Amino acid sequence: MGKQVNALLKDMCSSIGYTKKGEMFIKEINSETYSTIFFNLASYQIKGHVLVAPMVGLHYERVEKLLFEVSHYSWLKRYNNTIYEHIGYLMPSHTFAEWDFFEYGTTPESIINNCKNAIQKYASAYYEQFSNLDDVIRYILENKSWNPINYGSFARLPILYYLVEQKQAGVDFINKALMNYSEANTLYTDEYISNYIKLP
Repeated sequence: MGKQVNALLKDMCSSIGYTKKGEMFIKEINSETYSTIFFNLASYQIKGHVLVAPMVGLHYERVEKLLFEVSHYSWLKRYNNTIYEHIGYLMPSHTFAEWDFFEYGTTPESIINNCKNAIQKYASAYYEQFSNLDDVIRYILENKSWNPINYGSFARLPILYYLVEQKQAGVDFINKALMNYSEANTLYTDEYISNYIKLP
């Protein structure tokens, strides 16, 4: 679906400094942090059109490397977001947003530019909002409910605590999760807990 759209998105991202890595686009902010973009594409409304919904996020290298060392989750072998959000919920309308690209033929430059400008603005704002790991912790605790959609966030939460020198808070969160959610033991395995406790 949408080979021409994918090519347009690649060119668009390249023009604002992002390079393709796996299923997403990344741009280095500093040696430890990358701004990320990936796109949900859908063609369920009008034949010949592809609706493009950008997701913006952040990849914290220290978080991802340490999480893999502790957990060995297989899904961490690919490039991942540490946190991410659909762009529409960062915009003033605070609702789902998508751009109508043409699957065949040329997508109007105005649509491409509008999408690109939104990504530039809100990807930058997203980093400014979460440049501090304490803010990421607070966001997860305040906005994420315990369900499979958010398991990635909760897998990272003890690691985030550790990196802000609150290792015991990470242990306490794991124990609380194990007491309150029967499925938590699939996330916080014996290996995860053992390796986490051994962290210096």
